[in-house]
Amino acid sequence: MAKNSKLAASILRDILPQKLSKSDLRRLDILNGAIKTYSRIDIKYVSYEDIGREAKASSALIQHYFPDKKDLLLIAMKLVRGQFQQLVIDSMVNEQKPLAIMEKYVRGTFRWLEVSPQHVQAWFFFLYLCGMDEGLRKTHLELTEMGQVRITEILRIGVETKVFHPKLPLPVLAKQIQKVITGGLIEVKTEAGSSALKRIEDETWELCLSLLT
Repeated sequence: MAKNSKLAASILRDILPQKLSKSDLRRLDILNGAIKTYSRIDIKYVSYEDIGREAKASSALIQHYFPDKKDLLLIAMKLVRGQFQQLVIDSMVNEQKPLAIMEKYVRGTFRWLEVSPQHVQAWFFFLYLCGMDEGLRKTHLELTEMGQVRITEILRIGVETKVFHPKLPLPVLAKQIQKVITGGLIEVKTEAGSSALKRIEDETWELCLSLLT
């Protein structure tokens, strides 16, 4: 668990140092402006001016920090995913038993919808773009692998302690659990709405639980 926690923290450190300078704070403003912009658009083109309105920065300043718009998107999505993973890690920190840890992991992902709705929307926009860009798909796989590694480790502990009795190889099962969680998040955002969040969260956990035995 500690290794995976360090992995999530290292992604954030790659974007910004622990001690933020004035320049780093400006970069963070721009990244947050980009995330807010991505979270609200459909399929329209994202301009530096769009991002600048959210970051309260000129397009020239944004281009100074991020001359390549695709790089800005990728770094913003790393920030989104890093903060998401940290949220999930924090939800598991007080648990010791594999079943409780797994439940906290699954349910922790749904807290993301409540805590960072703009990040969720921006991530869905990124998924949309991944369907059109092989390079973005590669980055997506790298970012989601963090979660797969973490789930696999929880599964390994559960199997060793004879709590879990899965029929699939652990990495394959971890990916399946990821898919179930993603489906639940998408259902809340695109079909049921926030009023059904708790119901879908419960259903998602029950489905994941059925995969463990």
